[in-house]
Amino acid sequence: MRQIVLCILAFLVVATTAVRADDDDRNALERAQKSGKVMPLADILEKLKPSIDRPIAGIEFGMEHGAAIYEIYWIDKDGRRREMHVDARTAKILGNEKED
Repeated sequence: MRQIVLCILAFLVVATTAVRADDDDRNALERAQKSGKVMPLADILEKLKPSIDRPIAGIEFGMEHGAAIYEIYWIDKDGRRREMHVDARTAKILGNEKED
């Protein structure tokens, strides 16, 4: 049952947010997913729930210094845009930025 809920959650997140990547990054993501080198996005979002207090506004994927990174965006309760950089392999938070 939990797997079904996670799959539905992942579909809703992907269907309602912008997931952008240029062709090189998209190809890198596809290769990494097929080889099991990155976690499924639904699993990453589940692990990040305690750290993100509002609905997600967008997700980007990219390669930085050879590492697969998700950039996750949301608007906090004070109306400021937040950005979190997450290791796509481990779900480790690499950075958290707040616009003033």
